[in-house]
Amino acid sequence: MTDSTFEHVTFDEWAIDVTCSKYSGAIAFVPICGDEVVWGMTMIQDRAPGPLAGVVSQGGMADVEEWVADNPDWMLRYTKAEDLCDV
Repeated sequence: MTDSTFEHVTFDEWAIDVTCSKYSGAIAFVPICGDEVVWGMTMIQDRAPGPLAGVVSQGGMADVEEWVADNPDWMLRYTKAEDLCDV
C-alpha cells in the first residue's frame, strides 16, 4: 500500500490492542471493520485515531479483562478529545 493509498483508508471504529502492552507498555490501536478486528493495521499513539469501541487482545479475553481491571479509565484516557461528549 502506498502512502497516497493509505490516506484514503478510513475505519469507523478502533479498539485498544493490549496484546503486547504488558511487555512494551505502548498503547496500540487496531481498526474494526464491521464485526472484525483488522489485525496488522496497528497504530501506536497517545489516543485512538477514531471513535474508540473497546479493548481486544490476540491472547484472549483473560488479557483484556486484566488490562481493563488495571486501567478502569481507559475510555477517557484514550478517546480523542473531540470524540468525548458531556453525559
